[in-house]
Amino acid sequence: MVDRLPAVGQQVRVASRKPQEVVLPAGVEVVKADLSDPDTLPGLLDGVSKVFLYADPKGIDGFVAAAEASGSPHIVVLPPLLRTAGDAPSVQAHLTP
Repeated sequence: MVDRLPAVGQQVRVASRKPQEVVLPAGVEVVKADLSDPDTLPGLLDGVSKVFLYADPKGIDGFVAAAEASGSPHIVVLPPLLRTAGDAPSVQAHLTP
C-alpha cells in the first residue's frame, strides 16, 4: 500500500518505532510512534482521514484515544496475515492525510 498510494496521488504518512530504519518511496512522510508509549501518539493523526493499522493489541486503547481526539479517522486494522516477513510485530500504521 505504501508504494501504491503515492503512485495514485495520495499523501502517506508512515508511523514506526524506529523511523530512521524505515525505507520508503520518495514523498512518504515517516514519524515516530509507539503504541506502548502514549506520549508518541498526540498529533500523530492530525490531518489524517484514513489509517491502515498493523498492531499488537497491547496499547491499542491509547491509539483509539488519539484517533478520537483527532476526529476519529477511518481505521482499518489489518490482520497479521497481511504483514510481510520484515514487518515489526508491534505497530506499523500507514496514515493517509
